[in-house]
Amino acid sequence: MIVGVAAALLHMHERSLTVFVTQLNGIGRQHVRTFQEAGIECRGLWGSTTEMERLNHNAAVASRTLVILVASPEAIVNNPTLISKIEAERLGLVAFDEAHLLESWSRWRPDVTLAASSLDCGRHLALSATVPIGKTSII
Repeated sequence: MIVGVAAALLHMHERSLTVFVTQLNGIGRQHVRTFQEAGIECRGLWGSTTEMERLNHNAAVASRTLVILVASPEAIVNNPTLISKIEAERLGLVAFDEAHLLESWSRWRPDVTLAASSLDCGRHLALSATVPIGKTSII
């Protein structure tokens, strides 16, 4: 929930968007529900997202009404229109969920790295509940 609070504060202060990248769609959907139940304008973007939903997401980014976008790496990389809309608006924070997976997953799931490089705002947050202390420098 820390990400939700940080995103809401950034959005209120700067009208900026937080993109929450998660490699696990099931957990991502849980995050969307949690943020929405807390009253934070949040939407999810997955490979299964319909074209109409994608258009609505793009419009919400352009109008700066969206506070958090939870998305899979593939959905970000495969949506260049959304990336250009995000670049045109203010991106406040990129958060990576399950960050302990970034090192190993980026070898066989290259969209993880591509998504990270597509969303450069200068503010990144890596979240993980299970990363060993010795591995924190990798993240």
